[in-house]
Amino acid sequence: MTLRCTYINYTDEALLNIIKNKENRAIAMEKTLESIGGELIGYYGLIGQDYDVMMITKVETLRDYMSLVGKAMLGGAVKDIKTVHLYTGEDVQHAATKALGESIDYKPAGSWYK
Repeated sequence: MTLRCTYINYTDEALLNIIKNKENRAIAMEKTLESIGGELIGYYGLIGQDYDVMMITKVETLRDYMSLVGKAMLGGAVKDIKTVHLYTGEDVQHAATKALGESIDYKPAGSWYK
């Protein structure tokens, strides 16, 4: 599972509906993520930022995450989504071990013919 931090801006109409209906969108997002096998780690409203909401999620594949973003955009309540991919210390250790190993066939520019 990969961790992502997603920033969301709702349309003005969606924000009005959230306020009028006293909606807790974290509940809706939790159910949506579970439907694709993902997990909602945190969901936070933002004040003084460029986005209305930030959430941290775990989703198995990029394709699953893309389908979730597509569904949200098709719903018409979201006007902007920014995704930041997150990593842990364990991820760094794994990547560093692989980078230092011999399994990746990479040659720096200019060294292919030497």
